[in-house]
Amino acid sequence: MGATVSRRGLLVALGTAVVGVLIVVTAVLVGVRTRSPDEAVADARPPRASPVTVEVERRVLTEPVVLRARVVAGRSTPLRPPEAATGADSVVTSVHVRRGQILREGDVVLVRSGAPMFALRLPFPLYRDITSGMKGPDVVELQRALGRTGAGTVTSGVFDAATREAVRRFYAARGFTAPTTATPDPSLSADAQRRRPSVVFERSAVLRVDRSGRRVTRVLARVGTILKDADTAVAELDAGRPRLAAVAAADQVKLLSRAQPATVVDDITGTRTRARIVSVGDRVVRSPSGGNGFLVRLAFTGAPLAPTEDRTVRVEVAVASTHAEVLAVPVTALFSRPDGTTIVTVVHGGRHTDVTVRTGATAGGWTEIAPVDGITEGTPLLVSEGGG
Repeated sequence: MGATVSRRGLLVALGTAVVGVLIVVTAVLVGVRTRSPDEAVADARPPRASPVTVEVERRVLTEPVVLRARVVAGRSTPLRPPEAATGADSVVTSVHVRRGQILREGDVVLVRSGAPMFALRLPFPLYRDITSGMKGPDVVELQRALGRTGAGTVTSGVFDAATREAVRRFYAARGFTAPTTATPDPSLSADAQRRRPSVVFERSAVLRVDRSGRRVTRVLARVGTILKDADTAVAELDAGRPRLAAVAAADQVKLLSRAQPATVVDDITGTRTRARIVSVGDRVVRSPSGGNGFLVRLAFTGAPLAPTEDRTVRVEVAVASTHAEVLAVPVTALFSRPDGTTIVTVVHGGRHTDVTVRTGATAGGWTEIAPVDGITEGTPLLVSEGGG
């Protein structure tokens, strides 16, 4: 019985020990999870903010001059019809040239009211229809053109039988029949005239060019176009790249000069490209918007934008406020004292040191500072103490 009592006592002691351990563990856990109200508030606060800094740089300070510009078509050589080929009944029935084509002398450009019109290099417009027996400088120039285009004839200055045959060959080689007139041909008998009417070279058949080999950059005439007047071109030759024309205010033009680079932005499409200034005017002109200013012309150095008739594009010219690199800091790193002096705060090893500086040019969000001890390129400066 004594042994039994001893075993029972041992079990009671072990149980008591286990309970004690559990109580201690529970107290520890509860203690870890339990915080005072002050501790809870402290835990809810955001972490301490880190200071925001920037580095001092050496740079050329630039500020863009912003202009509104119109994209205009480059210069071109217009191909205009002669007065004799215009009128209410002069309707284009087919067009024989296309954009990008090299226009050779003698090529058919278009057909109007069934009659072909040829590109010919003549020093002056033909002033009459040339018929049998005519003489003069216009006949000489026509004979020369026929020779250059392969029809072949002697430059006699007379619209003789050989020249008339050359005109027939010229037309036939291009798939057309030469026009004829009822005017008698003195070189033929009456019977021959009845069988073969006299050839005429009409002045309305010529579209005059200054040289052979120009490129067609724009075709303006279409099937159905009525050639109403001689001032309306049927095509454009050798058109240059589009250019930009802007009007700068008096305070802006002082900052602009030839060869300055620029960025061009089409605000509607978002397209960006590059350009450079080619000229800055010295006379006041009227801008399309109604103000006065100085004409600034720019050439595209990147992909050109299409000409704009009814709107403008934005041009940003990077204008240097300093001609060489200077020690500069962001304007956000500058602070003013009550006495009017300007300081920056140098951040080094967790310490903040205020340094008085003298400022210079400002552009693009940066300000020049005069060299000062303790501040060099790369020195970190305080912008703010940071946010939450």
